[in-house]
Amino acid sequence: MLVTFLRAQPNLHNGYHFVQARRGRRLMINHRAQPTAAFEATRDLARRMSVYRYIAFAVALASAAAMLYVGLYQSRLVGRLICPFFGEGCEGVANAPFARPFGIPDGYIGAALYIVIVALLLAPLGRWTWIVLLVLSTAATLANILGVRDMMIFGGYCFYCLTTAFLSPVLLWSVWKLG
Repeated sequence: MLVTFLRAQPNLHNGYHFVQARRGRRLMINHRAQPTAAFEATRDLARRMSVYRYIAFAVALASAAAMLYVGLYQSRLVGRLICPFFGEGCEGVANAPFARPFGIPDGYIGAALYIVIVALLLAPLGRWTWIVLLVLSTAATLANILGVRDMMIFGGYCFYCLTTAFLSPVLLWSVWKLG
């Protein structure tokens, strides 16, 4: 019943909305309600994620997926690599001797590197987190440059390897912009 006598005033002061009753009394209504824990966690994640972090996250996730697919083929858990532009080139590169440093399929090494980068991008960004991200992104870029050089010497090309190679400078740039 009291609500029918109230009319909202347009002034907002320190988060409180003043409402005036018909008889001239002023009532304060707090519009700063406490958010739920789930909403607060979502808002904190959105606050931590800048545009550069979104770009780095998307690039690292796409690169991790591509390298995991190559690694699964290299360990023969996937029968064939579907190579969009290079025919049998993807399988040739994945089976090449340079694709197994220390006897480990390089697809798994790359996937692990990009998964660590994704995990660090989800963590709160501090000085040391940024430095580690920068070092890992630089290592990924240099490793991809060497991989492209090896593919040029080999004479075959892998779509997934080239995709991560072209995306790695974007990852490095976006991580740099986070700092």
